[in-house]
Amino acid sequence: MEQGSTHASAIRLELEAPCGFGAAPRPLRILHVEDDDIDAEIVAHFLQAIDSPALHIDRVASVAEAVAQIETGAYDLCLLDYWLGAQSSLHVVARIDASGRGTPIVLLSGATGLDARDFALMAGASAHVSKHEMTAASLAQAIEAALAKPSTRALV
Repeated sequence: MEQGSTHASAIRLELEAPCGFGAAPRPLRILHVEDDDIDAEIVAHFLQAIDSPALHIDRVASVAEAVAQIETGAYDLCLLDYWLGAQSSLHVVARIDASGRGTPIVLLSGATGLDARDFALMAGASAHVSKHEMTAASLAQAIEAALAKPSTRALV
């Protein structure tokens, strides 16, 4: 629900997880990498507002867990916090990008300004969303853009 709204509104995520020819759609598997419980709850709230056939979301809180999970190849998308502990997660973006798995990454950042977006996109993220400006619609738009063309960098 958007702030100031009196009713819940769903944002439609049009893309579904990749599947084989003729196969039924499966849940979109998202790895959410966030070390702050409150930020994780906020993102979960926005994800619940997205009207999608099925989202399967797993959350991890560390760089090591994120890399290990992404390397399994089990995820269609990664929502990655810009700061994990005291370090930037840009090296995680570069490592995932270099793995060749093609997992699209939406970088979520509390930093403001174009620098955070530019750094995220240069490091290999598919999209960037500012936590300060995040809405269910902007998150859905970034996810949709990241899934549409993983090799294309989207700016949200």
